[in-house]
Amino acid sequence: MRIGIDIGGTFTDVFAVADGQTFIAKVPSSYPDPSAVISAAVQAVLTKAAADGADVAALIHGTTVATNAVIERDLGVVGLITTAGFGDVLAIGRQTRNSLYQLDFTPRWVPVPRELRAEVNERTDFTGQVLTAPDRDEVLAVAEHLISGGATALCVGFLHSYANDANEREAAAWIEHAFPDIGVWTSASSVPEFREYERFSTAVMDAALGQTMTTYLRRFTDQSRAAGVVPEPYLMESSGGVVRMSEAALRPTRTLLSGPAGGVLGAIDLAKQHDRADLLTFDMGGTSADIGVIREGAPDVVGIRHFEDLPVLGTTVALEAIGAGGGSIASIDRGGRLQVGPRSAGSVPGPASYGKGGTEATVTDAHVVLGTLPQAARLGNSLQVDRELAVEAVERSVAKPLGLDVISAAHAILDMVNTNMALAARRATVAQGIDPRTLTLVAYGGAGPLHATSLAGELGIDEVVIPPHPGMLSALGLLVSDLRKEFVRSSVMQLIPPNIDQLSDEVKLLMADALAWRDAQGETGTWTAGIEGELRYRGQEHALRTRLPDLPWDARTVEVVKETFDELHEQLNGYRVTDEEIELVSLRVTCAIDVGGSELQLQYATGSGVELAAPDTPVWWTSAAPVPTPLISAPDLHHEDWIEGPAILVQEDATCAVAPGYRFRTLAKTGGIAIQRIP
Repeated sequence: MRIGIDIGGTFTDVFAVADGQTFIAKVPSSYPDPSAVISAAVQAVLTKAAADGADVAALIHGTTVATNAVIERDLGVVGLITTAGFGDVLAIGRQTRNSLYQLDFTPRWVPVPRELRAEVNERTDFTGQVLTAPDRDEVLAVAEHLISGGATALCVGFLHSYANDANEREAAAWIEHAFPDIGVWTSASSVPEFREYERFSTAVMDAALGQTMTTYLRRFTDQSRAAGVVPEPYLMESSGGVVRMSEAALRPTRTLLSGPAGGVLGAIDLAKQHDRADLLTFDMGGTSADIGVIREGAPDVVGIRHFEDLPVLGTTVALEAIGAGGGSIASIDRGGRLQVGPRSAGSVPGPASYGKGGTEATVTDAHVVLGTLPQAARLGNSLQVDRELAVEAVERSVAKPLGLDVISAAHAILDMVNTNMALAARRATVAQGIDPRTLTLVAYGGAGPLHATSLAGELGIDEVVIPPHPGMLSALGLLVSDLRKEFVRSSVMQLIPPNIDQLSDEVKLLMADALAWRDAQGETGTWTAGIEGELRYRGQEHALRTRLPDLPWDARTVEVVKETFDELHEQLNGYRVTDEEIELVSLRVTCAIDVGGSELQLQYATGSGVELAAPDTPVWWTSAAPVPTPLISAPDLHHEDWIEGPAILVQEDATCAVAPGYRFRTLAKTGGIAIQRIP
């Protein structure tokens, strides 16, 4: 049995696969310690499967603990020890401003205040040659000063440690021996890549999150053992691969998009079973929406992301995130304009229609007013929305201030949020040289299927796929992941035939590290290793990650790589420079081991039907008049012929609105729903 656990703000989703059967469970999430419900969550799904903890072969988890800690600034106090003359690197940054013409400029947040940044005399040059070794007494003196100043963790970040981290490792070892109760991170162990600001920022964030993640993962592991689970759990990283929890605690920043990455993997696996390889993934939950692109069955990735205006290095599934979810609050700003989000009603008090004390209008309330989220169905087979409360909230918050009737106001709320999501989708596609009309939209999350046909219409997409259990796809996606690790070497050199042997030697060193890591895992699944390089035209600042051919390399490899890079550069930037030399900035080998995810088959779990109070429901598809619309329990729909919309498809974890002008049918292989624009 394989179990995936995705913890959300309201519910913890559990998805299990055993002997070809699938089982799901939802339990209320706990706060402030999300791990407190793990034992109960595992037991809930084991009970449904008539199994016990000894039957569990793998437990995989996706988490937002690190993300929430960064957003809420619930971080450890970090002291930074760096090379003399570079103590203000974090404060100076790249000297960029988000709003160039903002008169009331607010300096960005610096994670380490000046009094907790210390300098020591040491130096390594860009070739990796140690020019000045650090002095033990000086290092320990500044470490003691930072600890006495309140630092609960220390980060050692020296110049050019990506080329040779001997000075960093030696200084860290001295500190760990002298102060065993203090966590110590080094910048090269976090990310051995050049650019001091980004490397220092990433390492400092690892140190700041270290204690929080260590405590959380330890509690999670204890809870899983209490449920009888023997194997060490895995944790999803932002790259879409998993690592063992004992390793994840060392690199917390690699889990900042842990939860959303699981949904992307689930979407890929679903689409693969239906021979779809080019996708636009759309994950809309209660507070935010994440949009990503899949090409040829693989997600687009980036090497750097910004969280709270701080750069964080590391391979991450490329997602456009906006504050638009079912709980996003609709209000009127000081200029008299409608705005939706990023404020959210959350799970407490929640949307007004939930009847739990919420009074502000939300996206969910707009759906309830219009009937796309009908009173006749119980959400999660337990919660019944109240349309009168939704009408009151929308009328008070939006309709009266704008002089609209309540139906028009509800449409305005949805039009606003749909437009914002379409803009995010265009940033993920059109801005990257991708035509969204060539993609299939996979919509999931609790609110994604409600907006699927609206978003598809905005983007000109003809086909939409709704997964089985769309609200739990992130938990399911955890199960198709593989064990993964990256090995990186920064080495700036020209991509020319005379350098090909040196580049080959660099790759061989990385491959040797990858093989050693593979052998140490004790896994018997198939494994792969891919080679990538970060390339740029000479004189450019930033590089593009480019797939490189497998070894061996020769002079002809240069031309193959150059053509690949030129095509990628033209796609993203609109031009290529055929007579300019190309520089290689870094080499990267990604090693992946199949730990059982390839065997997963998506199926409906038993008993996921929905009780409906009526066969149809009035829906205001336009502001003119309500249209009687069939209300269908999606799990009970076994119809492979096309059915013309409109329709409302309801299931335990999500509701799908099929607008007029679209048709739908069941996907027999997986139990999902296909939706197409009627020609």
